[in-house]
Amino acid sequence: MTFINARVNKPDGVRFIETVISDQNGPFSISQIRNIENEQRTVYTQADDIAVYVYFASGNANSDTSTTVTLGLPIKTRL
Repeated sequence: MTFINARVNKPDGVRFIETVISDQNGPFSISQIRNIENEQRTVYTQADDIAVYVYFASGNANSDTSTTVTLGLPIKTRL
């Protein structure tokens, strides 16, 4: 938290909400990740408060190969 607060201009501070999701096994498709977000995400950007949803998967993407891996993907934006 100190790392973030030292680098952003947010006078009211920064708040983190962590949720542990029961173990999900990959490989994952984009639609599976979307479904997990739809089921688990509880906070969205409103007015001048930004919300960022990050899901760390315990598996790989179903599009990974022996020479390529997916490190992350944007899923959706809701305004």
